[in-house]
Amino acid sequence: MSGWRRLWSARRIDPRARYGRVAAPLLAVGGDDDHFRADTERLARGWTGPSHLVGGPWGHGLVGGIRDEGLRARVRSTGGIGGVIDAWLAVHGPRGSPAPWTRILLPDPGSRSRSVFDPASATWHHERSTP
Repeated sequence: MSGWRRLWSARRIDPRARYGRVAAPLLAVGGDDDHFRADTERLARGWTGPSHLVGGPWGHGLVGGIRDEGLRARVRSTGGIGGVIDAWLAVHGPRGSPAPWTRILLPDPGSRSRSVFDPASATWHHERSTP
């Protein structure tokens, strides 16, 4: 239990100060109910290279932790988080066939983008975001 206490009481790092020289693209996944959500968002915002934040109605256990079977099925019917990750890897990896929406992911130093799952419409929204 003392490890968790140390984690929750630790001083937060400044991502730019800690990782400012890293230019590699960052894929950050966080959910609405994840207790690390704010940390994930701060890391994506503070990353000096391109970053892409993926969010939706899940917790730290990702889609597998969604208790509502209907909601979990809607997320999975769109390819789930894996579909976004695969598209990101296709753009940033050595091979692949990027999906049409991935134009927003094209490397540009300091560019920010995000993909957010909308439970009501069971669709992903992909967009450039402001730094």
